[in-house]
Amino acid sequence: MLAITEWSIANGLDFATVGMQAKIFWSKVSYIGVASVAPLWLLFTVQYTRHEHWLTRRASLLLWIIPILIIGLAATNDLHNLVWPSIIPSSDAPGAPLIYSHGIWVYVNAAYSYSLLLIGTILLIRFVLQSPSLYKQQIAAIVIGATIPWLGNIIYLGGLSPYPYLDPTPFAFTATGVLIAWGILRFHFLDIVPIAYNVLFSSMSEAVVVIDTRNRIIDLNPSARTLLNIATAVIGKKIEDILKAWPDISSGISPASFLELEITLHAPERWASVHVSPFHDSLNRFSGRLIIMQDITERKHVEEDLKRYSEHLKIINRILRHDVINYLAGVDSALMLYGKTKEENLLQEASSRVIKSVDLIRKMKDLEMLFLSKQKLRPISVKAAIEHAATHDKVIELRIEGDSEVLADDALDSVFVNIVSNAILHGKTDRIDVEIKDQGTWCVIKISDSGIGIPDTIKEKIFEEGFKYGDTGQTGLGLYIVKKIVERYGGTISVSSNVPKGTSFILKIPKSANNAQ
Repeated sequence: MLAITEWSIANGLDFATVGMQAKIFWSKVSYIGVASVAPLWLLFTVQYTRHEHWLTRRASLLLWIIPILIIGLAATNDLHNLVWPSIIPSSDAPGAPLIYSHGIWVYVNAAYSYSLLLIGTILLIRFVLQSPSLYKQQIAAIVIGATIPWLGNIIYLGGLSPYPYLDPTPFAFTATGVLIAWGILRFHFLDIVPIAYNVLFSSMSEAVVVIDTRNRIIDLNPSARTLLNIATAVIGKKIEDILKAWPDISSGISPASFLELEITLHAPERWASVHVSPFHDSLNRFSGRLIIMQDITERKHVEEDLKRYSEHLKIINRILRHDVINYLAGVDSALMLYGKTKEENLLQEASSRVIKSVDLIRKMKDLEMLFLSKQKLRPISVKAAIEHAATHDKVIELRIEGDSEVLADDALDSVFVNIVSNAILHGKTDRIDVEIKDQGTWCVIKISDSGIGIPDTIKEKIFEEGFKYGDTGQTGLGLYIVKKIVERYGGTISVSSNVPKGTSFILKIPKSANNAQ
């Protein structure tokens, strides 16, 4: 509107002045508005129709090259006559209007301006076809207003006006101003869309995608681009093409139904909730669907933690109700009998059950670390961890060959404590041999004892929760805990017979980056 006003004022001063040079001066001044109207119109329509991503710094600079050149040529027309080859009075009367012949650059400016006006009008027409009825009335007023001066300028440049000295374009812009003012006052034009979109829609943390009745994407906010990892232009594309990885969404979209579901995004560690609902225009006609997605990864992690904690409590509760009660009952019975018989073996039995209770408490501590630990994995020396674990029991002989660093946490100590303790208590070994080797990105740890070994019939069961064997079987949780800890590191554990006798546990744990070769 500022460019139109400048053009109209300069054109009016051209008619008001008397001297020929003064009239030519104001004609030159009017070209500031003449050359600026079309670029400003395009900038307005691009922003209003939500294509701001077109307005790169390079595109904005290129847009103003021809207008600036036209203004400069008009200002220096006396030197080259490329804008007005001739300027003559329309009559001999003082102050008579001037008739300007049109040079090549007038038509270059006209072609350029018409192109920009046409692009802007097409953008508005496309936008009106995808907008609710309120917006349609706003934009219809703008399109009609833009067409009037366009036609007036064609009449002037084509020599079709009965008054060749009179350019009707500025007067036509008066009608444009009236229509736009009507749109502003009647529909609050320029208030509704920019505020609702730029401030609310673009800043929403939820991902929002709007699709039309043909399942074409007509809008989406930055959060949706981020959540769905969309980097290319998708406006106008089918929603099915964008959501190929999540067929449950596209297949569940129907004109009248609501849809709610949860999906996994890109990786197992990301989730999103999806809500699809239809929307209607002011006449209650179905206009499209709204897809709202929210990243619920943090919530899912909390739910998983709660589930793990619940499982932990169930295990502890079962142990407390069963194993600990049994141990304490055995201690009580042994002490009662000892009070009557004074048999020494009853004290040994009570002591044995107390030791089992202490071991059970240690296992529950390990379980608590396993289920609730939030420690980050860090480089740990395998040799140092095994040596520390061996101090928990009286090992007759411990031989360690090699060393490596693995990604683990404090629970690694529990892994080796359990394996070493089992070898001594259940395997009756007098020696433990450890071989540590690097194998690509893995550290392979082989822990072998020379004890009585594990029968082949139970080798596949020893890592199961609660599995016990023989008279020395206790909680059945030791090797179960070992397996869970190793798996949490991304590794594996297996068991085999040692040669010539005993048992070998083979652990594969990812190496630390510091240890990469």
